[in-house]
Amino acid sequence: MDLLKQLTSHDVLLPLGVSLVVVGIFMRGFAVSSQRAIALRRQHWLHIRKPGEADPTDQQTGWFERHLPVIANSTVFAGVVITVVSLFGK
Repeated sequence: MDLLKQLTSHDVLLPLGVSLVVVGIFMRGFAVSSQRAIALRRQHWLHIRKPGEADPTDQQTGWFERHLPVIANSTVFAGVVITVVSLFGK
């Protein structure tokens, strides 16, 4: 029970929340860069493809690469919530 009080103290929650916000902002930048790379790959493929060829770029993107913007936004949101709770809690 004492450990739970230590983990939910203002001294722990505030840096954790701010760190999550910063990590989420960095992840947003990576997400934009990743989406730009996906678009460039697709554009390149459209220029070099043969008529009737199937689009291979849909299979090349992984789950993490496709969902990175959602993960980044969730990280920022969680950081903001934790920061607000640490500021206005008890």
